[in-house]
This record gives sequence, structure tokens and C-alpha cells, in this order.
Amino acid sequence: MFDDLAPAVVSFAGKEVFADARSAEIAFEAIRLRDELQVHRPYHTHIGLITNGTLLHRFQTALITFPPDHVDVSVDGLPAFHNQLRGPGAFARLEPNLRWLVAEFPNPIWITHTLFSTNLRAVPRFVEYYSDTFGLRHFSLGFYHSLPYTSPKLTVAEGDYVSFVEGTLQKLSRIDVPGSVNVIVDFGAESAAVIRRLEDNGWVESSEAISSSKHAFDNGVTLRVNVSRVPVGLWRAVRVTPEGYWLAAEDLVYAREYAQRAVAQLRDYSFNTRTAYNVGLAYLRNAARSGNGTLLPSLPTMWPSRDPVAASAD
Repeated sequence: MFDDLAPAVVSFAGKEVFADARSAEIAFEAIRLRDELQVHRPYHTHIGLITNGTLLHRFQTALITFPPDHVDVSVDGLPAFHNQLRGPGAFARLEPNLRWLVAEFPNPIWITHTLFSTNLRAVPRFVEYYSDTFGLRHFSLGFYHSLPYTSPKLTVAEGDYVSFVEGTLQKLSRIDVPGSVNVIVDFGAESAAVIRRLEDNGWVESSEAISSSKHAFDNGVTLRVNVSRVPVGLWRAVRVTPEGYWLAAEDLVYAREYAQRAVAQLRDYSFNTRTAYNVGLAYLRNAARSGNGTLLPSLPTMWPSRDPVAASAD
């Protein structure tokens, strides 16, 4: 993968990478192998990890020896809400490792925060608390999408989106933070009404299929609002599961349906990622389309030589 596909980004995500020494070893070996295979390339694959942070203390030496380009720590809210969602004592297990990361880890630390109906309004306080208490400066926010087997109480309704867009986002300009802080909010292919609210309130300007708008506030917070007006299919990101299933970005949340939704099984192609990518592009549902149903001109119809896709690996 690192030699032929050479994706822009690989993220070890899905379950907890540090829950098993073998999966942690794969992640660190990937960093070593990337350094070896891409030493003479003009760019290298950016490797990151997504973790709940509770087991980092077991791998501190490896994290310093083979540091990923970034670490995303998944935090669901202020300590009390985090414990409510993840169980009693969850934040106490996370806290010392979070402090260690800030003090010792050489590369960026991102707090990955899922937005539920129950924590949307707390976002300004959330950013303020973790930046002030721990010195964290990078926050990535995305929205919870309900599934048949998950709690409907956490679902973000359209009214929740509206209040978030029209009120909560602006409050980020008034919080007190120690220095510069970056906040990214990712809106996926949400409803057209939500996208219009973002446009009407000045958070996004471009009508491109995928756009990003930056807002620098006087208090040191820089907010970036990312919008996907169409499904991104395979041409922006894919997921590779431990079983070898090759999935489009939109399918990653359907963990129980990976086999049905996969566009390829890598074992069927002897793990040739180039072939799997091109096979996947033949599936029309993985092609990015504009509002009138036509293929977007930016969709690569053959293997890209200078604009590699990103990959997410369980």
C-alpha cells in the first residue's frame, strides 16, 4: 500500500488500536515501513491514530520512537458527560494519558468530538475547558448518525442542526482560550436545508461539491467549516477493514454491513490496492455527483498520479 497506492493519509481507526498489542504493533510497523519505502518521495503518507486514550501509557516508548503524524483522542464531552456515555471512571482513565500526550508527544494532538443531540450546545464550553485545562489546541467535530441498533435519543434532529448553526457556532468567537485554537466542524452530506442555513449565516460560501471555509476570531479561535454537498465515494477516502473489505467513505459507519457494502475484497485481488480502487470506481454509487445527477468533473476516472486518495485502516 505504501509503495504503490501511496495514499495521502492513513488513519488507524475503528476499534481501539491499543486494546491489543498486535494491532498496536501493526500501527508502529506501518510508520517504520512508510519511512523506509517513501524516503525518496517528494511527499509521504501522513499516518495518524484514533484512540480513546485510556491505554496510551502502555505504549509511551513506542509512541516516542515511532511517532504518528497526529493522534486523535476521542472525547465525548466535559468529564461528567464523557463518563455518562462511556461508563463510570472513563475520564479518570483518560486524563493522565491526555496530560502525558500534551507534555511529551512531539506531533499534533487532536480532540475528536462526536456531536449528539445532548452535547451540541456545550461545544463552546467543551473547547474552552480542554484548551484551558490541558493546553489542547486542535479540535475536530463531527455529527452522530443514528443506526438501527443505536440509541435514537442521541440523534441530531434538523432543529438541533439549525440551533447549532445559528447560535452555537458564533459563541466560539466569545470563549476565553489561552492562545490560538483550531476548531474544525465537518458537515457531511446533510440535508439541503442544513446546508442552506450554513450559507445563509455566512459559514460557507462556495457552492462546490466539497468546500471549506475558514473564520478567524479575535479571541484566537480559528473555525473551519467543511461541507460535503455530495457523497464522496471512493475518490476522497476509503476504508479497509481487518477482513480485507474495501469500502467507500460513506459506508464506514455501517459496521455490521461491511460485507454487503464492500466494493471489493482485497484478498480477491491479492491485496493489489490499485486494482481495487479502479474496480470500485466502476460502481456508480461511489461516483461523486452534482445536484442534477451528472458526474463531477473532479472525479478521477483512472488511477491518480498526483492526487492520491486517503485511506482509513481498522
